[in-house]
Amino acid sequence: MNATIILFYKFVAIEKPDAVRDEQRALCEALSLKGRILIATEGINGTLEGSPETIARYQKAMQGNPLFSDMPFKESAGTGDAFRKLEVKVRPEVVTLGAGNFDIARETAPEITADELQRMYDEHDDL
Repeated sequence: MNATIILFYKFVAIEKPDAVRDEQRALCEALSLKGRILIATEGINGTLEGSPETIARYQKAMQGNPLFSDMPFKESAGTGDAFRKLEVKVRPEVVTLGAGNFDIARETAPEITADELQRMYDEHDDL
């Protein structure tokens, strides 16, 4: 089977994780995708496998959702049997950090370029 695996995550405030879980489950079932998606009030984290066509349709649907429109996806070749089933769960954290609840908008570091990071390193800034 020609298959594609995608990995994705995004820290974003999700007010109703149960509703997002239900939407994700319905979308993935409609596209016959298998894998695992974790959803929390702090964001989403997932790994899915499907045909290249159904993965493209999933990505397009996610890009149409304002919460996830700018979420990057990492793709790799799949075998068609990487996952036995679909799991979509609400959890306390999407990436287990043990950090507890935090304000994503306020507590996330700003994005910087590689050149800015190099300058900070060269100037011995507090990283």
